[in-house]
Amino acid sequence: MSKIPRPLSELYEDLYSKALENTEETDGVLFRNTLRWMLCTRRVLGWQGFSQAITSFVDIDIHEIDEDFILDLLSNFVISQTNQEGDRTFRFAHLSVREFLESKPEYSAEISNTFTAEVCLLKLIGASGSPSAEQFLGRLGLSDEGTVTLAELDSYEKGIHDYSLRNWYVHCVHAGEANRSNEELHLFHLLRYFLFDESDPNCPLKCWVRSRQRRKMESLHGPHLLGLLQNYHRSQDLAFLLSCVFGFGEILRIDQYHELDDGVKEACILAATMHAQYHILEHLMAGPKVPLLQKRILSTLVQNGHVELLQWFLSLTEPDLITGSTIVEAGEDTEIIEMLLDHNTKLHITTELIEQCSSYRTVETLLSRAPDVVVTSTILKNAIDDMPIERLREILDKNGGSIVTCDTIAWASHCAAFVEGMRPKIELMLARGGQIKWTERVMLHAITNNRDSEVIQILLDHGCPVTENVMVKAATWGRAGPFGLLLKAWGVITSEVIVGGARNIYDGPRMVKLLVSLMNRPLDNELWVQMMLQYTQNTWGNPKTLQTLLERKPSLKVPKEVLIAFTENSIEGNITLDVMVEDNREM
Repeated sequence: MSKIPRPLSELYEDLYSKALENTEETDGVLFRNTLRWMLCTRRVLGWQGFSQAITSFVDIDIHEIDEDFILDLLSNFVISQTNQEGDRTFRFAHLSVREFLESKPEYSAEISNTFTAEVCLLKLIGASGSPSAEQFLGRLGLSDEGTVTLAELDSYEKGIHDYSLRNWYVHCVHAGEANRSNEELHLFHLLRYFLFDESDPNCPLKCWVRSRQRRKMESLHGPHLLGLLQNYHRSQDLAFLLSCVFGFGEILRIDQYHELDDGVKEACILAATMHAQYHILEHLMAGPKVPLLQKRILSTLVQNGHVELLQWFLSLTEPDLITGSTIVEAGEDTEIIEMLLDHNTKLHITTELIEQCSSYRTVETLLSRAPDVVVTSTILKNAIDDMPIERLREILDKNGGSIVTCDTIAWASHCAAFVEGMRPKIELMLARGGQIKWTERVMLHAITNNRDSEVIQILLDHGCPVTENVMVKAATWGRAGPFGLLLKAWGVITSEVIVGGARNIYDGPRMVKLLVSLMNRPLDNELWVQMMLQYTQNTWGNPKTLQTLLERKPSLKVPKEVLIAFTENSIEGNITLDVMVEDNREM
């Protein structure tokens, strides 16, 4: 084709026209169906599912065609390939084929998705097992013969029905409101029947809900949609709620919406808010303003970070709707916090409000608006991890060293395990903090997975106490390096500390070797069994730790109670057994 001087689009147009001229009407429909499906499908189906999709709405039996027939019908546009399962699948011969088809009005995204949505809804309605569904399809002149019901399908099958269960609403959305509202299209009738039919327990919508549960599809559209499906059981209620979730605005404008209970109407508004359906929310809020509902809408928008929708909503609300709790709900989203403060410029920013903020960015945003607010130890603690040291110095200069408390140092020391630059800030606070009333809580926070021995040494040098609780925590959750520093300060290794080391997920092998080497007596069998049992309590146990434990007692039989504990508590039970088998351990 590269030798032909004409533009490639003209060549494709010639091939396209000739392909349709030389085919019968039925084959022409199949030709278009195939291309439309391929243009917008979200997953490549095997031949069985693919053939069921493209023969929908065509007077042809799927057994009358095969892969070679389709390849011959669309030979200039698609090619086939064989997947790992040995199934032949189809794809466009070149990206330019897709680009050519998408330039033609009959293959626009809306038209292609309309066909695909109709296929999905047809399959779901036909597979519901409802007698009224069969009658409904008959009235439309449609059928889906030979289809098993959704209840009979294996949940692991990934054919056309699984595809339809997961994607019907996606294609309905992309079909566009104009096509969903066009009574001359199958989509109009199929979608409304799917959503509103409640003639028997096997109505399509309820079958979809049950099938979602069987196939563990709860994660799709998150916990909010899952909550709606669990809490609302009437098809009519769910129809409107789903329309708010997916953006089917035309459904919300039908008369049946006004028959809903006030509680369902409110749930519809909140669903549109949660899923940022601007036009639906605008339509549903056309009535009288209810302050409590407005507060819930505001809270939903703020918590979900819907910036554009929040801007529109704020233009309709009074400034005093925004309170301190609204600011707190924004979390770390400083853009939204700024919007809220700009809308309610009279909001009084207090120390108590800033204390409820959990990040430096949020704290700083509020302090920039209220520079005279007193910074407390709680504010300092909440902001210390990301606070630049220069800003820390300014705050200490202005508010004094008394805001440095045991809790502030404890949190800063904990952050040192995963935030760079904490050590200089800890040193600065200790230098400016004066007499700190130390408790073991500081070291308990500092020791968890902390590789920075210097931070631990700094705390020890300033009198931070070490207790047996600290030693057990260090053995269980700490690193071998810092543990050695604590041991010098404490000086005693108890059996509780030794046993705790076997549960360490960060540095288990080194910790076990260190603890056993420091014992003033040989490791006895009873203590070894306790260590093995402690290891089993760690769901994400390190197999290398287990190997280290086994090496401590190379000839000792693994007791029954340990094996039972492994099977009851360890997700990695098979890995654990593999380690013991490789060790040739008697069990």
